[in-house]
Amino acid sequence: MSMSTVRGIRAIRVLLRPLLAGLVAVILAACGSSGEPPGSVSPAGTSGQADWQVELEQLVQAAEQEGQLVVTVFNTNDRNAVLEFGKAYPQIEVEVQILTGRDFVVRVPAEMQSGIFSFDVFMSGSTTGATQLIPTGNVLEDTRSQLFLPEVIDDSQWVGGDFGDYWADDTTKRYVINHRVDAASNTFRVNRTVAPNVRTVDDWLQPEFRGRVCLEDPRTIGGGDTFFTVVMIFRGEDFVRRVLTETQPQITRDLRQLANDTVRGSCAITVGGSFTELEAQGVAGDVEQISTSFGAIPEALRDRVKIICCGEGKQKTVVENSVSGGPGGPALLRNAPHPNAAKLFLNWFLTREGQEAYLNAQSTVTTPEGTFAANCVGRVDTQHLCDPARRPDPQGAYIGFQWASNIALRDQARELAQDILGR
Repeated sequence: MSMSTVRGIRAIRVLLRPLLAGLVAVILAACGSSGEPPGSVSPAGTSGQADWQVELEQLVQAAEQEGQLVVTVFNTNDRNAVLEFGKAYPQIEVEVQILTGRDFVVRVPAEMQSGIFSFDVFMSGSTTGATQLIPTGNVLEDTRSQLFLPEVIDDSQWVGGDFGDYWADDTTKRYVINHRVDAASNTFRVNRTVAPNVRTVDDWLQPEFRGRVCLEDPRTIGGGDTFFTVVMIFRGEDFVRRVLTETQPQITRDLRQLANDTVRGSCAITVGGSFTELEAQGVAGDVEQISTSFGAIPEALRDRVKIICCGEGKQKTVVENSVSGGPGGPALLRNAPHPNAAKLFLNWFLTREGQEAYLNAQSTVTTPEGTFAANCVGRVDTQHLCDPARRPDPQGAYIGFQWASNIALRDQARELAQDILGR
């Protein structure tokens, strides 16, 4: 039984309760029995409902009494998705603030230390959660313990058949969930007017591109460190060292400027950058995105690299592609001001209804098969809504760096970049 069905049943009960109470009173009066007071409810477990249905009804009542939910998200699309919860439960006022992961870690932990607890749920980046919030031990609560709906916690509902794969903290699998799973290659971009023949990272080493390779800073969390983590795993640290020294790269954290410089051609080769706006304007036609190769995981790293998703593919040692979680969450924040509303939201968001609301709020892509959400999530029953090119192959073998087991390798790649480029 879905949450929407349960809400419908509950609404009908509310409407019928006065009528039923009056009917019971008439019957009891006719029988001369005092009985139980009209409108009384049978104890939990005796009404024919499953335990989770009883818990859900009680949770809805408690959440509606709180009347508010405050969530932090990464971008406008995620904000629109969260607002759909308020439509499902109109008696709960939903407030959404847009905070990137970087902004969140500067502001919110400091507020908490001062006794200010403004937010209920964190949805501003699973990598931020895994690398900066979980290690502190004083920002996040146990999110997984709040999940109880069968359609959420059932492994078979998730691509790959293991709900535990979707948690950013690989050891405990409790704090931050990565509900998004997009198949995405490790990529860089080239401006074809100035780099017409570049196809691989080896081509970067040609003398004419010295000083014209532009990188999102690989010393910090972002697209740069993810890219060079893959290069480090499959080509080795020595090759990373060659690339970061021989190309004499331009390093930046300004993603918009990085994209602009690539379109203009001052950057011939680029890792990272925010191209969405320029592509929408139709001025990025000379910029091509190139996928890097993967292959067999080196034997020395096989006990450190987690191959994730999908089906039997989790047993493979040859990586065919990568998965990206993108802005992620959700996670429950410590001392949430509205804990029942937060718990209700966490469960709703990970149902089919909640994940469809999330996908419907994302940007779209049109293919010959139709129009789809540009992103994918892990629920099996929502795969038909997302871009076919980004759906993980059910038998594929993928690597991702939003899972904590692989974040250690990402940390290693950042430290390598800091050693080469300086801190």
